[in-house]
Amino acid sequence: MPTKYQIEAKKTRVEVSEEFTSFTHSFERYLRAANKSEQTITVYMGSLNQLGQFLAKNGMPQDVLYITREHLESFFTHLLKTMKPSSVETRYRSIHVFFSWLENEDEIEKNPFDKMRSPTVPQNPPPVLTEEQIKALLKACEGKEYEDRRDMAMIRLFLDTGLRLSELMNIKVSEVDFKNNAIEVIQKGRTRKIVFFGNKTAAALDRYIRIRKSHKDQKEDRLWLGQMGPLRRVAIARIVKLRGDQAGIKNLHPHLLRHTFANEALKSGMNEGDVMTQGGWRNRVVMSRYAASAAVERSKLAMKTHSPSDKY
Repeated sequence: MPTKYQIEAKKTRVEVSEEFTSFTHSFERYLRAANKSEQTITVYMGSLNQLGQFLAKNGMPQDVLYITREHLESFFTHLLKTMKPSSVETRYRSIHVFFSWLENEDEIEKNPFDKMRSPTVPQNPPPVLTEEQIKALLKACEGKEYEDRRDMAMIRLFLDTGLRLSELMNIKVSEVDFKNNAIEVIQKGRTRKIVFFGNKTAAALDRYIRIRKSHKDQKEDRLWLGQMGPLRRVAIARIVKLRGDQAGIKNLHPHLLRHTFANEALKSGMNEGDVMTQGGWRNRVVMSRYAASAAVERSKLAMKTHSPSDKY
């Protein structure tokens, strides 16, 4: 089955040189050997396909030996005319990794990214749910039916841990540790991590696992079950959206719950290092965006107890 970037490549009539594509295929093999996720590989290869198309359309060199800083800057300038800076930055980082790999493989003598600056990305705080929306979302999941208990456990776990959709999807019943309120999950990059959850999430998970015993597929070790068996990505995303609709929240998606986890954790006083560990973030630049979401609210809460003039 063709990947996303291969499908995109077929939509254009411009032929990218065989030499350029041969290097991108070698790079893809390197990424797979490095155990990168399919999503990461798709982003990297899609970025390289866009670069190859741009070079070919504009009569620029496609031999990696002759691609210069000026060619790359022209490409990124072109992207900035039609794309968000954050999307251009993603392509910048992907292509930078490619040329660093070429340099390490001794395929190029000089990395054209040397002394090049990445596109400036405004540090706009990511969207998060308000306290009222969180309460409405949890209320929408109240009930004693199977779907209610499953969805309550799922939503609370998203909010309590900041799990990615793929991480939550692959949880097994045997991995839920009620003694320590912890779950070991497979995270991005296929490494394992342990996340912890609170008592209300533990109670919601316990209620769900108890009612799950009446499900026809209860012997299946995958935690989340629907009518047709274990839930996949699309089904979980659909459940989150449905519960959001019921709570009056338009277009709710799992990643917004991840944003909200970081915001609420920082507001409650958890330090950034612990939030990064729990959420599986490795980049402090990314973490700073979540910190920005909570900064104003944290300042407001802090002033209530630490006002410099209230003590006089």
